[in-house]
Amino acid sequence: MMEVWLVRSGDTVLAELHDVTVDMPWFTARLRPRLGFEAVRPLFVDELRLLSAEPFDDAAWESTYERVAEAVVDFLLHIDGEEALRAARDPGPRGGCGRSANLGRRVRGGAAARRAA
Repeated sequence: MMEVWLVRSGDTVLAELHDVTVDMPWFTARLRPRLGFEAVRPLFVDELRLLSAEPFDDAAWESTYERVAEAVVDFLLHIDGEEALRAARDPGPRGGCGRSANLGRRVRGGAAARRAA
């Protein structure tokens, strides 16, 4: 059975994450936005832009990710269009998973890279 995770803001479900593949600790998922998600999408756009930036600014990324976490997330989550990467457990924004080499490759090799091609 496919696991579905919910992206919530308080009691409101903003999106569903349908797991597609697993590469522990990361799950690649398909995002299915619900009503209200577009209001928080800019937070994820900013977070991904900072995550992919060279040189990487750790303080700027952490500050932005804290806004994402305060708004909606109970687990580490990155959204690129309709694709999402989420951590199996919540390592927290300072837990080291956010800027892993594996995630950097996946972000660069995912939807953003395909759109640029």
